Formats: sequence, structure tokens, C-alpha cells
Amino acid sequence: MIPIHKRFILLVTLLAGTIAAEARDIVVVAHRGANHLAPENTMAAAMKCVELGVDYVEIDVRTSQDGVFYILHDKTLDRTTNGTGAIAERDSSYIDTLDAGSWFGKQFEGEKVPRLVPFLNTLKGKIKIYFDVKGADLSELLKVIYAAEFEKDCFFWFSQDEKARELRALDSTIPLKMNATDVAGLERVLAYSPHLIEYRLENLTPEFVEFARKHNLKLMAHALTDGAESLYQEILDSAADMVNLDKADLMIRLAKLDVSNEPIVHSGLVYSQAAPNLTLDLFMPTKRSSKEIPCVVVIQGGGFKPQDGQRFRPHADYLATHGFAAALISYRGRPNNDYQDTVSDTKTAVRFIRKISERYNIDPNRIGAMGSSAGGALAGLLAVTGDLEQFEGEEEHEEFSSRIQAAATMAGVFNLISRFTDDRQIALQPRLDTKLQSNGEWIAAPFSINDEHWLRASSVNHIDKNDPPILLIHCKDDPTVPWLQSQEMYEAMTEAGIVSEVFYYETGGHGFKGHGDDPKSKMVQFFDANL
Repeated sequence: MIPIHKRFILLVTLLAGTIAAEARDIVVVAHRGANHLAPENTMAAAMKCVELGVDYVEIDVRTSQDGVFYILHDKTLDRTTNGTGAIAERDSSYIDTLDAGSWFGKQFEGEKVPRLVPFLNTLKGKIKIYFDVKGADLSELLKVIYAAEFEKDCFFWFSQDEKARELRALDSTIPLKMNATDVAGLERVLAYSPHLIEYRLENLTPEFVEFARKHNLKLMAHALTDGAESLYQEILDSAADMVNLDKADLMIRLAKLDVSNEPIVHSGLVYSQAAPNLTLDLFMPTKRSSKEIPCVVVIQGGGFKPQDGQRFRPHADYLATHGFAAALISYRGRPNNDYQDTVSDTKTAVRFIRKISERYNIDPNRIGAMGSSAGGALAGLLAVTGDLEQFEGEEEHEEFSSRIQAAATMAGVFNLISRFTDDRQIALQPRLDTKLQSNGEWIAAPFSINDEHWLRASSVNHIDKNDPPILLIHCKDDPTVPWLQSQEMYEAMTEAGIVSEVFYYETGGHGFKGHGDDPKSKMVQFFDANL
């Protein structure tokens, strides 16, 4: 059976025809196991690798005071267990009682610091091992590896060349990895008879590759830096034979030629410390572009209450499958936070995206926003408030701008005064008193046509000629937000000389029922033209 992460000739018959993919193999090495899905260096993290179809699991080997080999990265037990002290100063009777999983998540409570021997026995025939030897008697360790019959299903690495020299004195054939940054480095490490070379992508020159091939050295790309996932496609397109990484599942999805084009999602990026759980999920196209790509902030609606964004995953998915980065954000809302907090959250998210733009290959000069209902109102406010200090909120990522370059709204609210005073709009809204109450809770002030907060929270009052274009989409039978809100916004922008677009469906209500992906398609066309 071919492992799922192998690239191979794939013929997929679709209604539109046949797709052919070129052959490509890459060996995946999971650093400390699947360490973003389970606690690092545990059996759970290793078994997750087996489940994913990973080739090698990287483990760190240390020794207890009484000579037992354990798998642990740090010198001390403090960070990843409920124990304390240096592992070399603790005996096995103490280490075996420790919990090595609760720090990562409650579901891993009771996970142990693995002893090496049973770990190898469990994984024999399921996966290969990359031994990063932090502290162990090499002669004794080799005995364990040969007894477990892993000598052909492993490789070693040492942070100090002396240890590599010691290994070669004990065993001349067991696979060894060395690191190099240039051809001179490759020439130097030949003395250790390595089987593979780890390198960083920026060091991969034609001369480097030629030398490695001439000396039968496998090339393993180093992809462990923060944001390295953005390099995965480039690694696949390079001369790499192997890759050492943290997020094996993402690489596997790319390497198996997933014709579904499912986006890569970087979840739970904390964009603000103003309150707990202010995070965003960054959706990226599966195929990495050689050029920076635009990003759209996706803002879920929900009556101006706090939102985690997850109901709008289909919007983020759609954007990412059409070539955009999409940032699905959470934000604060009523009753505990008012409109200024909510708007400042969206603006902080934009500044954060610019801060991380280089890491994720995002063009910081092409950022848009989309939202529906309350999310549409927030996308509109993002578009017309530019860098207005009164909405900037906490001083986070202040060296970056919160200004966006385009916005697309669905059933948005843009004038909180006319919504409750215009007879035509009143006639289109059942339960007007409930809407007035919920909007007032968000504004945190009694309704008045002259109230500064009700006026400030209305996008129509901030429009000027420097604002970006906006697409407004609405259903004329919307009973929640009258379509005249979009009409009023469109007219105000047109009067200010801003080229914008408006589109109406005759039916569909507040949720655009019956229109499928057509609203999303219109947004993609708009962003293609304006970002």
C-alpha cells in the first residue's frame, strides 16, 4: 500500500475531465511527534504520527539517575510534566509517576514520560525513529536499538561533532545526519560518513544539491522556524528528499495531491491581549504562490454579541480555495463590551495580519474585509474609519495601519439612526423594539438621533473620498435588516466619489436562502478586481 503522503501519478476523473499529477516522493519527519496535536515526546504524539502516515518520529533521548533511557527534550522535568528537577538527577521510580500530558490538554491527562525500550517495542514496524541524543551512553543506547531491531529504521543526530565522532567509532554503518549550510560544510562533514544532510531552504543552491547527489547524501529540509508552514509547498517543489517539521498533517495534505483543494488552516493565532480568546484562524490556499497574496478578514455576524467566527468557516474556506488568505476572527460584543471595543478588535486584527504578513506570504497592502449582518456593519466601519484614533483601541501592533483596501458586506447595518426613524425602513422590520434594545445595548447609550455614539457607530457618518470601494449585497425581503440600509450606504459612497457596487436579490431573507455560493462568488469577483 502506498503511504498517503507520497506524491504519485494520480488520475482523477471528474465531470470536467481528467487531472494528472507528477510523481513526487518526500519523507516526512515529525519533530517531537505530532507536537501540535498531542503533547510532545509522548506515546500519544508518536501514535498520532502513525495514524497520519508519517515516516519518522523525532525523539529526544535522556537518561535517569538510575540509568533508564527516557524520551524528553528539556534537561529538567518542569516544563512538560508535573515533576521538577533535572531528569539526570531523578530516578525512574519518580519519573514513572509523572503526568506528561495535562499541560497540553485535559484529554491527555495521565500520559507518561515514555521509557525508550517499550516505546520502541510498541512502534516497531509502524514508524521509523530519528534519535536526537541529548544525554545517553552511546554504547548502551546502541544495544537497545539493535535489540529492538531499529538499526536500519532510524538515524542519529548530535548537536556536538564529538558525539558524532564517538558514534562512528562505535558503529560505522548506522545512519547519521549532519547539518550543513554550504558546499564547504558538506565537504567537512564527509569525515563522519553521514547518510543525510539537514539544511535550510535559503542554503539550497544548485552546487549544494550537485555535491549531495554526487556523494549519495539525502537532503532533509529544516522547517521548524515560526511560520515555516508557509514554506511547505516551496520545499515540495525543491530538491528535498526529506523534511523535518512540526505540522506533519499539513505537509501530508500537500504531498498527497489533495484534489479537494482544502485550505491549510493556522488555528488560534492570538491577535490581541485585550481580552481572553481574541484569536483568528488563518486560512491559506493549499498551493503556495510565488507572489504575496491578498488577505480578507472574515467577520461573522450575530446581533453584535461576542463571536468566535466558526459559523463563517465556509466563507473563509471559499476565499482560500479561490486564492486569498482569509482571517476568520473572534471579537468582543454586547452586553459586556460596547461598539468601540468591537470595532477596535477588528482593527487590531488587521494590524496583526500586517505584522505577520511576511511570515505567511501575505501582501500587507492588499487587505480587505467581509461580513454579514452585524459582521457587515463591522466590515463597513473598517472600510470608512481608516486609522481614526478613536477606534484603534489597545496599543497593540501600533506600528502597523488598520486601514483596509476593500470591503464586501451582506445585509449590513450602516446607519443606526435611519434604521429606527425612516418610515420605509420601519415598515420592513417586524419586532423593531427588540432590535432597538439589542442595538442600544451594543452602543451603550439610550437612543437619540443626536447621540454621538449612535452617530459614531454608523458607517455613513465617516465616509470620505479616501475610503476604499465596498460591495453591498442585500435581499429585498430581509426582515431583520432592511435593504434600504445598503442603498443608503451606496448612495452616500457614490456621492463621495467612491466607486462601489450594490447587488440585490428579490428574495432570500436575512440569510440569503436559496442562493448557495452566489454571494460568495460575487465577493470573490469583487476582491479579485479591488485587492
